[in-house]
Amino acid sequence: DSALSSATFSLFNMLVADVIDNDTARHNRKKPISSIIFGLNALFTKPAQSLCPMLVVHILTSYGYQEMDDVKPVSVQNAEFHILCLLPVCIGLCQILIWNCYSLRGTHKKKESEKTTLV
Repeated sequence: DSALSSATFSLFNMLVADVIDNDTARHNRKKPISSIIFGLNALFTKPAQSLCPMLVVHILTSYGYQEMDDVKPVSVQNAEFHILCLLPVCIGLCQILIWNCYSLRGTHKKKESEKTTLV
């Protein structure tokens, strides 16, 4: 199930496009380096999508998920809460801190003004 990764990275492509545009404008590139950035994105996200389910199973097993009967022990409930609630919040906060320096507001106006000054 990819619900966690879909919810976490739903707006990721918009932010990456802004980074690519910012890099192109900052370094006066004739061609953007979008293929490199999306390639690096795939390099990190594909293994993460494969390894995360195994990590979750390992964490739940270490809290006794396999040995439980009809009633869940409190330790398994706490582990499930940490995985389903606290982990996405921590990842979201990290993303906010990282992406806070990039803004999508006014970037198209800057490009238009640069084009008009060049003409």
